[in-house]
Parts: sequence; C-alpha cells; structure tokens
Amino acid sequence: MSGTAWVGVAIVALILVGVAAVGAGGFATTSTTTSSEGPAMQLSSPPADGSHGIVTGIYKSKSGVSIFGWDITSSTWEAQVMFVPPAGCGEPADTEVVADGPCATVPAEGRLSGGGTDGEGNRLWNVAFEVSEACQDVLAVNDRWPTTKQECAAR
Repeated sequence: MSGTAWVGVAIVALILVGVAAVGAGGFATTSTTTSSEGPAMQLSSPPADGSHGIVTGIYKSKSGVSIFGWDITSSTWEAQVMFVPPAGCGEPADTEVVADGPCATVPAEGRLSGGGTDGEGNRLWNVAFEVSEACQDVLAVNDRWPTTKQECAAR
C-alpha cells in the first residue's frame, strides 16, 4: 500500500472509533440544572443591621465536560445572597463586592447581581459567588449566610 492509502485507512479507523465511542457513551457532556424556582415562596428578610444575609438562589453556573470519564472542564456552582449593606458602603463601580473599608462587614463577597429596597426602605444587595458542589447540595433558599454548614466552610 502507498503512503496515501495508509493515511486513508487511518482516517477511516479514527472515524469508526469515534462513532463507536459516541454510540457507547464514551463522550459525554453532562448538564444538570438546579433551580430554586418553583411555586412562589416567601423569602425571609435580611436583618436591617446587615449582620447576615439570606440565600435567595443556588444553581449550577457552568456545566463541565467529560470524555471517557475524565473531566476536561469542571462544573461550577453559585449561590446568591441578599443582604443590607453596611452604612457608608457604596455600590461598587465594577460590580465586585469586596469586604474592605466601609464595606468590611458585608456578609458575602462576589458579583453584585441585583438590588433594591425592603419594605422599610433599607437598601438590599443581591450578591452571587461561587460555592463548592458539596455546599450547593446542602444550601437552601432562606438559609442564613454566612452559614454554619461544614460543606460551605472552605469557600
């Protein structure tokens, strides 16, 4: 056989292996959607003193990719926490809430994803941040943040 024929045989063999792997489930993209949406529920109000926040959502923010059982990219999970920011803590210019200066006592650091006011006129911030899969598994909407759940300790 000539060199060109061997190249053709190799290409056909790779195609057959790929088709067999896909048919056997060797290539997999797993996508799990976890949502706290559902029937309307009453959210607890965070305290006006900003001492802690309330979890308002937990979800998978990015699905991972796995080939032959090897993780190529990992999944990531996020939680959202609503809280009253401390007095003097201004809205960040770049959407990143950092516990520093007048904002040193914020109960959660991360991306400012929303805000508003509560029934008493207090400012509310909703901050999204990455959590581990184990933390995501045990958190629930209306939980306090920071939490005492061990799975969430190493954030």
